[in-house]
Amino acid sequence: LMFKQDAETIKAEVKDRDSIVQIEMSWSIPHPDFKVQYELWTVPSDEVFRDFQKDWKDVEVKMGDKLYFTPRQYVYDGV
Repeated sequence: LMFKQDAETIKAEVKDRDSIVQIEMSWSIPHPDFKVQYELWTVPSDEVFRDFQKDWKDVEVKMGDKLYFTPRQYVYDGV
C-alpha cells in the first residue's frame, strides 16, 4: 500500500518515461536480536529458484549469524 501522493508521483514517472522505472520499498521493523529473518517459498520443480539458491548461498555465508533463514516449499498432492 502507498500514500496517494507517492503513487501519483510514480504514475507520472511511468507515463513520462519511455523506459523501465525501478522502485525500492523498505520499512523499519524492530529486531531485538539484531538478526534479519526471512523465508523463501518455492516448489521442488522450480528451475529458476535453483539458480537463485546457488547465487544467494555466498551472500548468506558472508552474513553469518546475522540472518535467520526458513526455507518453505509448496507440496501438491498431484490430484
